[in-house]
Amino acid sequence: MRLVDAGNSTWSSGTAVDNVGISAPLGAISSDGKQMPFFSDSGFLQKHLQIVNLDAGPNPPRRTLSPDSRVSGAAMFTPDGRAVAYPILENGVSNIWVQPLDGSPGRQITNFTSGTFGRFSWSPDGKSLAVIRDTSQSDVVLLREGSQAESR
Repeated sequence: MRLVDAGNSTWSSGTAVDNVGISAPLGAISSDGKQMPFFSDSGFLQKHLQIVNLDAGPNPPRRTLSPDSRVSGAAMFTPDGRAVAYPILENGVSNIWVQPLDGSPGRQITNFTSGTFGRFSWSPDGKSLAVIRDTSQSDVVLLREGSQAESR
């Protein structure tokens, strides 16, 4: 993966994942600039959450976690840096799932009952969460073939 900083780009070792594909947009780099999360696919519906150390030399260790199977977007680190959060989609409704880096069970932190979203972010102090929700409004118009008066 190529990282770009102020116009200079470098390859980041440890981001190459053999025989898989990237299955969601790239995640946000940690606040200290040392880690990056991303999802990969390895087989039919088998997703992995990859955490790459960006400053660990030519062959950095990469942590692989099993995300919630409903993942539907990019991962970002929580404000404390001890977990990653990502959107999940179930029955057409998006919510946010938090996956701890220590391997303990993840949990859903929002409970929306309708709608979807793709972007969310924490406030600088980490106390508030902003979610940009998608809405769609539409009108339904039924057109029928008009009947014409019979001519006699």
